Amino acid sequence: NQFLKESVDNKEYKAAAGYLKQLLDQAPKGAQGIYTNGIKLYKTLISTAKTDEQRNMYIDSLMIVYDVRLQAFADHAKYGKAYILDRKAREHLTYKEGDREGIRQSFEVAIAAQVEANGTANPELVAIYFKNLCDDYSNDIVDAMTIVNAYDTNAKYFENLDASQAEYKSQFETCFGASGAASCENLQKIFEPKIAATPNDIALLEHTFHLMAN
Repeated sequence: NQFLKESVDNKEYKAAAGYLKQLLDQAPKGAQGIYTNGIKLYKTLISTAKTDEQRNMYIDSLMIVYDVRLQAFADHAKYGKAYILDRKAREHLTYKEGDREGIRQSFEVAIAAQVEANGTANPELVAIYFKNLCDDYSNDIVDAMTIVNAYDTNAKYFENLDASQAEYKSQFETCFGASGAASCENLQKIFEPKIAATPNDIALLEHTFHLMAN
């Protein structure tokens, strides 16, 4: 791993790729540093690629590094499955923006892993996912009820946030309201049973009224 790090730092990328392959093949559980250096290597190669073919090859290699890291360190207390899938989803969006279905799947898997590990999801990650889903709706890639169901499923991750995370709830709500999917008919499907179950929930009533008024 030290040779890998030195090669990356010294911009000896061909040698670094060789060391990385050896480590992934022979000692994938050797150290987290293998993956941080491998990710750094391929992100540098992506940014300096001279052809689309080269760039796509390096992007595929970057995704493989994340996949091997997941196999090796899924159970790591801090940088395990939830962390790895979060980072992979963000990289997928950055480097394969046209792969809309793949991006949705990457974020959904990452959100599920965070809920499994922590009982909730990172509101920033969910806000990014939902914003892209609304973009897909505006481009006729997904239908209105996909947006409505995603809103209903993920809204709970924005409850009781501290002030530093309030912007993500605002982004989430704004995307939903501006998407065009939030018709009164669709909102009724979500909120009518909720209000029937808790008719004295003032916060729920105010939230429903605000969305329908928009």
